[in-house]
Amino acid sequence: MTVIGPHRDELRFLGNGIDLGEFGSRGQMRTTLLALKLAEVAWMKERTAEWPVTLLDEVMAELDLDRRHDLLRYVGDGEQVMLTATDAAMFPADFRDKGEVWTVTEGTVQRGAPQTAPDA
Repeated sequence: MTVIGPHRDELRFLGNGIDLGEFGSRGQMRTTLLALKLAEVAWMKERTAEWPVTLLDEVMAELDLDRRHDLLRYVGDGEQVMLTATDAAMFPADFRDKGEVWTVTEGTVQRGAPQTAPDA
């Protein structure tokens, strides 16, 4: 058992002087952690002059429309950003057109947007 090291540290985040870990909403904590992750990306880019690979798993579902817009504007400058979602409609068409869309259906991965069934 290791009793010292960074994995044993506890980070505390304050918003307007309030400890978000104790009193923040789930949305406030998620937004704070996302901001920390994006700050880490910026820090790595600044030091290496290269974009790190950034994977954001199902983050869009946790954000309101304004925060989604801000996030997509921010990551749109990145070179290696992978976003997962269960609903492609969370991404505006102009954003989807800039990158590649891959669809996973019943364990099968294919390039391209999901196919919609014709109206019956």
